[in-house]
Amino acid sequence: MNNYAHDYRILGVSPGCSLQTLKTVRRRLVKSWHPDRYPASAERMRAEERIKEINTAFDRLTKYHDAFGVLPNVELPPDVTVEFPNATSDVPIQSHNHQRRSRSLMLWAIALTLTAVTTQVTRSLLREDADEASDLRTAPSSLQTSPAPPTTEPRPALGKAKYFTVGSSLGEVYAAQGVPTSIENGVWHYGKSKVYFAAGVVTSWEHDSSDPLNATALPTNTAKSLPSSFTVGTSKTEVRLVQGAPILETDSLWDYGLSKIYFRDNLVVGWDSSPMQPLKAHR
Repeated sequence: MNNYAHDYRILGVSPGCSLQTLKTVRRRLVKSWHPDRYPASAERMRAEERIKEINTAFDRLTKYHDAFGVLPNVELPPDVTVEFPNATSDVPIQSHNHQRRSRSLMLWAIALTLTAVTTQVTRSLLREDADEASDLRTAPSSLQTSPAPPTTEPRPALGKAKYFTVGSSLGEVYAAQGVPTSIENGVWHYGKSKVYFAAGVVTSWEHDSSDPLNATALPTNTAKSLPSSFTVGTSKTEVRLVQGAPILETDSLWDYGLSKIYFRDNLVVGWDSSPMQPLKAHR
C-alpha cells in the first residue's frame, strides 16, 4: 500500500478520486513534462524521468482498478506536495488537489457527525425499550393485557450488523465489515481473517474467531453458483471468477506465470497450462 501512496504523490491526486480524474490528471502531467518543452539536455533528462514515474504510477493504479473495480484506498500525510514544472497550465491541477483534499476532510467530518447522531439515537431507543420493559414488570397483577397478535417474522434488533456472503460486492463487504487491515492480491485481510475476491465479488473467506467476520452462507436455493472451470468461448469475467486475477493482462493474453490464456473478442480461444501452475480449464 506504500507503493500506492507513492503513486498518488507522483500524480498529485487524493485517494478516492475517480478513474476519469486519474486519467485527466495523468494526461495533463504528461503534456506538462513532455521532453520537447525542455530543450536543455539536463532539463530534458529530468523531464524524461518524470514521464517514466508518471506512467509507472498511473499503470499501477489502473491495474489495481481493473482487478478490484476501485482505486486503492490509502492515507496520505496532509503535507504531501507534488513537483510540477514551472508552467501556468499546472496551476489548476494543484488548486484542484487542494480543493479535493478539503472536500474529503469535510465529507469525513459529516460522516463522523452522522455516526455520532445515529449512535445517540440508538442508545436513546434502547434506553426507552428498557424503561418500558421495567414498567411492565412492576405493573399491578390486576391489570390484564391482551396478547400481542402473532407475527410471521421477528422484529429486527436495533443496530444489527449487516452481513456479506458469496457474490457480495466490494462495497457490500465494506459496509458489513468496515475497512480491511490490508489488501493483497485480491484478498482483504481483517486481522487473522481473510475475504477472497474475483472480478469484484466475494468467492470465499477464512474466518478466525479472534477476528470474526460478518459473513453468512446463503440458503441453498438462493446461493449464487460460481463456475468451477472455463473452456473455449468463456468470457473474461467468468475466467476471472474461476482463475482469479492474472499477473499480467492484455486484450489477447492473460499471463498466470507459467500458464497463459488467449482471447479473441473477449472470449477464450485457447490456453497453455503448466503442471507447475495448472489452469482450471477443460476441453
